[in-house]
Amino acid sequence: MYVTDKDGNDLLNPESKNDKNVDLNKLTLTYLINNKEIVYYKKDSDAPNGFMLLPPNADYNKYILRIFPNATYDKSISYLKWDISNVDTISIETNKTNSSTICVGVELNGKKVWGVGHQNEDKDRRLITIIK
Repeated sequence: MYVTDKDGNDLLNPESKNDKNVDLNKLTLTYLINNKEIVYYKKDSDAPNGFMLLPPNADYNKYILRIFPNATYDKSISYLKWDISNVDTISIETNKTNSSTICVGVELNGKKVWGVGHQNEDKDRRLITIIK
């Protein structure tokens, strides 16, 4: 996902002097499992806290926050906690086969923002923008 302010400024750029920049040290990803919030942490993973920052490249003109949301169920809920008082709810719908799990829909705070039949569907990139 891109994270921008209302003017389109990249709030993930670690070199930016913007006061609204995201502090990744405060960011927490939690999963809602059996009505309990479980903090994502896998110490031996490339993304131990469930997210990673990707720099701009030929395909993307801003930094990207790649998250690993809960995909346990056909519809799963994850919480992206930016700080103690700022939380976004991410709900994903998946189709599962014996060998794969494919995301087919994403809701942000109860509003569909990506997926099959959505007006902004981008089948090649599951990319959304969050405005902070």
